[in-house]
Amino acid sequence: MKLLFSEVIILLPVFKPDKDRLIQQVKSIVKQSYQDWQLLLIDDHNSQDQLQFLRPIIDEDQRIMLIKNPEHLGQYQSIERLLKMVKGYSSFVSFSDQDDEWYENKLQVLTDNIGKNSFIYADSHIEDAVGNRLYHSFYQERSNHYHDLESLFLVNTAQGANCLFKNSFIDQLLPFPPDSQNLMYDHYIALCAALENGLTFINQVTMKYIQHDANSIGYQEMKKSNFQMAKAQLMYHKIKMNFNKIFGDLFNLEISKNEYKLYENKKEQYQFFINAYPNNEKLQRLNYYLDPLACIKQLKILIRKNQSNNTRLNYAELIIIKALLLNIKDIK
Repeated sequence: MKLLFSEVIILLPVFKPDKDRLIQQVKSIVKQSYQDWQLLLIDDHNSQDQLQFLRPIIDEDQRIMLIKNPEHLGQYQSIERLLKMVKGYSSFVSFSDQDDEWYENKLQVLTDNIGKNSFIYADSHIEDAVGNRLYHSFYQERSNHYHDLESLFLVNTAQGANCLFKNSFIDQLLPFPPDSQNLMYDHYIALCAALENGLTFINQVTMKYIQHDANSIGYQEMKKSNFQMAKAQLMYHKIKMNFNKIFGDLFNLEISKNEYKLYENKKEQYQFFINAYPNNEKLQRLNYYLDPLACIKQLKILIRKNQSNNTRLNYAELIIIKALLLNIKDIK
């Protein structure tokens, strides 16, 4: 494989794709009004003939290349591997999912508005597999707190499939944190950009984010399913009526082992970042993650801040508080 320099390199991991959706996505990239790009399709160890349908598309456009992983790595490690490969070969890097659809102006909007920032992301329409519009905005039912490091560390808001960042920023990103910390690649990159004073958002819709049963991490999963989301909304209304009542009610909600480990994951993630950015004052203000009691105290402050701003709490914030409380209960 021989990479050529282009203004934008697009990384698209592919694993057991839906043929029609992947073709639709690649065609939407080809139709971009901004044409100085190169698309790297990463074959994440699919079966030998599973991606043969892509060959005519690749042969038609020399900007599209297919790279095969030596083994199945998954999205997180595939992206880390590709970032090492593309370093220095473009001005910007972008990501693509294998089942979405970009609007023609996406790359133009992102490149025009990144400015001095390291990282930019835009908004999306949310549609189901047959084209029904579910949400007019990715942030219709979730907050967009990119300007607030404390909230961003707690819950990701930057959509990896709709972002663009500078190639020169790759040095700050590698190596990725251990996969065991359950930190998604887009969350990690957004946090690094925020710590470098280089994260911004452009309030324009630039793609369709398609929801279906095979999504890797879908919008509905981010909401922890409609049933779980309904519970979270119920808890929010109880906070508005009686702040202290939530801490008793949280124990009545079911909790899985993954949710229970959430505090330990957050603590490990914080330790990784503080080692990477030891002198960052903004990050040092989050050192309460090293102490469960201090963390509970600070999350209460976050709840009050959300309440006073009349904004809806993220479900993940409630889960973290619940996990912390259970940890403290076990310690006692």
